[in-house]
Amino acid sequence: GHGSCIGLVDGAMCACRPGYLGDACQHTCPGMGTKENRNDLICLGEGVCRIDGDANDPLAPADVTGLPHCMCGANRDRYGDFCQFAQGQLPVFIGSAGCDLCGADGDTKKLCRDNFCGCVDGYHLAGEGGFQCVPARPRDAGSVLVAVGVIVGVCVCTVAVLLGQFVYARRLYRSAPARFEKLFTKEQTDESIRKEQAAKLDAIQTEAVW
Repeated sequence: GHGSCIGLVDGAMCACRPGYLGDACQHTCPGMGTKENRNDLICLGEGVCRIDGDANDPLAPADVTGLPHCMCGANRDRYGDFCQFAQGQLPVFIGSAGCDLCGADGDTKKLCRDNFCGCVDGYHLAGEGGFQCVPARPRDAGSVLVAVGVIVGVCVCTVAVLLGQFVYARRLYRSAPARFEKLFTKEQTDESIRKEQAAKLDAIQTEAVW
């Protein structure tokens, strides 16, 4: 009930709706249908949903379940069963994954919090597969101050240029006010223009008679 069956030359296949995986669309991506994901976005739009492998494969790692999981984008700074947490945000959701295998891969930076396997402070889940604790990117206060300084400098320069143009224009006006008044003074009134046009029309009519 989570896809459509498409007939092929040598059989058929299922085309699953977004958020469902498997040969028969039998697997649901984490977070689908939960109140935290009311719009049913795949991994909250912060990652991709993949099946982590074949649990029946005898050569598969011990933590392979054959079930779908969310791989949060490495540059999204998100983690959680369906990427529902931002880095630095304490998880409050009691997930179903548990922490039975947290750190079983030998990663000493992994830490179980509120039934979710995350990382110790200063690290976040990323790396290959999105399951490795890697150092979090520190905020570069120097670069922030430089950006603010550039913005302030541009604003100050803009105001200075506009003020300089105003002062220059005012100085020109004071030195030759008639030069500016001519731009805003009509050389002819509307009445004089009408009379001039009427005279030209009379001259044309006179020439036509002759």
